[in-house]
Amino acid sequence: MTTQHQNAIQRLTIVLSALARALNRPVYAIDTRNHGDSPHDKVHNYTVIADDVEAFLKKHDLKDATLIGHSMGAKTVMTMALRNPDCCANIIPVDNAPVDAALSSDFPKYAEGMQRVEAAKPKTQKEADAILQPYAKDLPVRQFLLTNLIRPAPSEPLKFRIPVKILTDALNSMADFPFTDPDTHRFGKRALFIRGTRSHYVSDETLPIVGRFFPRFELVDVEAGHWVISEKPEEFIKGTLCRELVGRKALTKSSCCRVFAGEGRIEHKAAKSIHAIKLSNSSKAERGRVLNNLTAIMTHVQQA
Repeated sequence: MTTQHQNAIQRLTIVLSALARALNRPVYAIDTRNHGDSPHDKVHNYTVIADDVEAFLKKHDLKDATLIGHSMGAKTVMTMALRNPDCCANIIPVDNAPVDAALSSDFPKYAEGMQRVEAAKPKTQKEADAILQPYAKDLPVRQFLLTNLIRPAPSEPLKFRIPVKILTDALNSMADFPFTDPDTHRFGKRALFIRGTRSHYVSDETLPIVGRFFPRFELVDVEAGHWVISEKPEEFIKGTLCRELVGRKALTKSSCCRVFAGEGRIEHKAAKSIHAIKLSNSSKAERGRVLNNLTAIMTHVQQA
């Protein structure tokens, strides 16, 4: 495993752990189907993915959860909130909007590059990175994509643990959104939308429809591209989530938890074969100690 690969994993782990520590709540990192260590399935759309995540919540009796999702995960948590508002307390979609919109041309390129990597059967992360580079120019994006590479056995070449072909075929479905009429489906609880200012997925033109589906929505801008959490982890934590959530009533509710459901981290298939990592289950703490923890966490994020 290369240092770049380790840094990408470490950075995401730090972000998730920071949320758990700063909010003093359990945080579950969730791989949706066809991601991470979760099972593979040829059916890949927002309806079935929402089914999977909701089944996870029910199995673990997670009530009043905050659902956070990036990109595909953002549309997943919006789908869950609109079809069953009682499934969560609030949502935080990151850099996606409740609209049918063509995916950036980057995504088909990423998929093609990942297929090229797999076909080449690389022996090292360095080889895989060189193959992927023409298809993903930005190093942080390549780091993120290559976190999915595994070596099935010591003498075997690297391969992706995710089904690249299935996800490639599902790109059109990922551009769609299951709901089109905000007069029939609406989420009346809090919704915090976080967008990258250099990304086109939550343009100003989409905000009126966001407001119709989510009338209590708030908007936070982070100076980043689409990969908000990977590109600007400190700003994502300190400038958005903690600013919005620390000090609110949710912080004192013993039943409240935070669920991270996106950017490729953990879960699927009713409740039986879902894979999830519970990052923290700390006890209540004084608000001052939470903020002190956050200061220390930011130092680790900056150094990662």
